Amino acid sequence: EQVEVETVLGPETRGDLETEPYPLYLNYRLNRPEPAAPVAIFAGRLVLLNSQISQLSAQEIEISLWWSASQPLNSIEALPQWNVFVHVGAAGQPLIGQSDRLPARGYVPWQWWQPGLVVIDRHRIQLTEPFQPEIDEVRIGFFDPASLERVAITTVAGEPAGDTWLLQSR
Repeated sequence: EQVEVETVLGPETRGDLETEPYPLYLNYRLNRPEPAAPVAIFAGRLVLLNSQISQLSAQEIEISLWWSASQPLNSIEALPQWNVFVHVGAAGQPLIGQSDRLPARGYVPWQWWQPGLVVIDRHRIQLTEPFQPEIDEVRIGFFDPASLERVAITTVAGEPAGDTWLLQSR
């Protein structure tokens, strides 16, 4: 049985001597999702279950990713410190937007990831040009921020799929 966890950030605040705002609080929402079949497998252990692309305005989109682990990540000697990348742009052209960060902004630590726990990971991206769904692609993957090395992706059939996964194309 699966449990879905979503992090919801409260309003931003800042102390008198602090230059950067931060969330005043963080809520964890737990739901029972509809069972989902894997879409792709990253590094042999991180499973993409679903994705959604929402156009919020001409130059802002939100990418929602539903992740799970194929094995308990707390049992792995060296826990991954990989970031998710989300790249937006037409094939062969410069990117018009991107997001590079820990899944769920790091609020669901890797050691919590277990089979059956579904982590909702939302990326709100400001674009330099209007999003054109018929032209622009959204590609995702994981990478090691220290080495910039990307992790391998396989299909659910176990076939190699490179190091980026296409969410939307022409």
